[in-house]
Amino acid sequence: IYITDKQQVLVHIISSNNSRLLMVHEYEYSAGDTSNLYLPTINVSASETVHVMFLGIVPINQVNLVPYEVPTYSLGDNSKRVINSEFLNNTIPNIIYSSRTGLKNYLINGNFDVWQRADSQTDSGYSSDDRWTNYHNVSTKTHTRVSCSSAERSLFNANANNYSRTIVSSVSNAASGVVKWQKIENVTRLSGKTVTLSFWAKADSNKELYFFAIQDFGSGGAPSSPVFDIGSKIFNLTNTWQKFTHTFTIPNINNKTIGSNGVQTSCTSINFMFDYGAQQNSANCPSIVTKQQSGTFDLAQIQLEDGAVPTPFEYRDIGLELDLCYRYFEKFNWNIRLDVPASGLGIEQAYPIFFHRKRIAPTASWRNTWLNGCSSASPRGIFESSLSMNITPTAAAFEMTQEVRLDAEL
Repeated sequence: IYITDKQQVLVHIISSNNSRLLMVHEYEYSAGDTSNLYLPTINVSASETVHVMFLGIVPINQVNLVPYEVPTYSLGDNSKRVINSEFLNNTIPNIIYSSRTGLKNYLINGNFDVWQRADSQTDSGYSSDDRWTNYHNVSTKTHTRVSCSSAERSLFNANANNYSRTIVSSVSNAASGVVKWQKIENVTRLSGKTVTLSFWAKADSNKELYFFAIQDFGSGGAPSSPVFDIGSKIFNLTNTWQKFTHTFTIPNINNKTIGSNGVQTSCTSINFMFDYGAQQNSANCPSIVTKQQSGTFDLAQIQLEDGAVPTPFEYRDIGLELDLCYRYFEKFNWNIRLDVPASGLGIEQAYPIFFHRKRIAPTASWRNTWLNGCSSASPRGIFESSLSMNITPTAAAFEMTQEVRLDAEL
């Protein structure tokens, strides 16, 4: 930076491991003045790498900062500034002043940390990694959680623990398909936005991975028909990890009708297709030719964020990630023990409270039910935050233990 007169130099300091903002510092120097070129002491952990960058060179949403207010000068006047917000807005269109502070990744569980249901599945649907549907039709698949090796943790970053593995057994049929997708609640959130997808991927040998997005306008009344084949792209995988990025624009939903059941029933989905027959093609992605293939497909650290500039994967604390998952699915074990007068035996009621308010009133299921001193336990009502149970005791003291599963997935 050439200092021609007194001017402010704004610097931000971040940790590269998790984009943790450590400090924003301001300096004022005169030309040729190097007497105070130093940085104040900062505390970082032994595992963190620290970068010092001049504010404005890096997109502001990379560090989730509210834009720093800098005095505005006429364009072309470089005598008293290094850079200012007017210059950024007029010359760097990819700068984003993100309002999604701390939650830049629209996807939940993109790091594959949460697996409430199971560590693997062979059925089609939501059965293993939270928020992800692992679908197949005619062709079959096995989906599993794989723990990162030390080399993979070093490649991704220190906060990578797991990745998704899908082993496909393709069956030659027009209706065949094996797809992994996540539905992002509320179709209005991404309407008209330019977004960037980034992820790591590999296969057991050279394979094609097809990506596309879908807008779904929800349920109830007469919603608009879904919009398919958004941002379609083929990624060529090899047997070594590669990081891929893809920038595309989501269509604006002006003149579209959202279902009368509310925006919480609508979504924008991102889809990774491993095996696709002719019918899957014509329905979802007519711009791509049919590709049927067996093999192993690995995906890690999937991120979808605002703007045209890919930024480092956002690691969220496991407690926050789990809480985000709870809006759509949770399971818990609960135990109830009551003493009632023998003369007052009748139907008793219990009201377990959920960890998190659900997207809608969930579908509830029960496992491993154990009853002692009561003949039955059945749901009376299921709501977004709780449910009520009818319990029929046969003794003055009774107990019930069971695992409750609550599903409010899109």
